[in-house]
Amino acid sequence: MCCKIELQQAELPPIERNRVLTLIVRLFSLCEGWERRPRNSNPCRGIERAHEEPRDQTLSTDEPAALSSALVENCAVTGYTQLA
Repeated sequence: MCCKIELQQAELPPIERNRVLTLIVRLFSLCEGWERRPRNSNPCRGIERAHEEPRDQTLSTDEPAALSSALVENCAVTGYTQLA
């Protein structure tokens, strides 16, 4: 119950609130699976997710070149040469 109240009152942007909630739910679920908590004792399960506005993720005209350049540079630094 404490988790539910604190997360709902947190001053977080909706996307961040949802990511935190997802992480906490997963951690409690893992603890249940590892038998560190009783089954079905996750206090964060069932908390409503915040509404997220869809984002436009279209690359501008100069971004593909910048992305390609960054990938080539990263491959040179890490020594990774095989692209899928």
